[in-house]
Amino acid sequence: MDIFAFIEKLQKKPEPTRRKILLIAVISTMIIIISVWLTAARLDFQNKEIKNTVEPFDFIKEDIRDFYGIFKNFIK
Repeated sequence: MDIFAFIEKLQKKPEPTRRKILLIAVISTMIIIISVWLTAARLDFQNKEIKNTVEPFDFIKEDIRDFYGIFKNFIK
């Protein structure tokens, strides 16, 4: 079937039917996109190795050092 003939046939359908077809097409497309995205993300996480583990308080220590440096420069 020619794409233009399909579009023309679709345009002749009542609006509620066209909306249902649109909804089905959008949901189907999003399911495909999300599944491809999740598959790619899962493969990416499987390929990465954790080289450096960061202690939970290391971030807090760095923030305190940064704040102290900013505060020290502000007082000068």
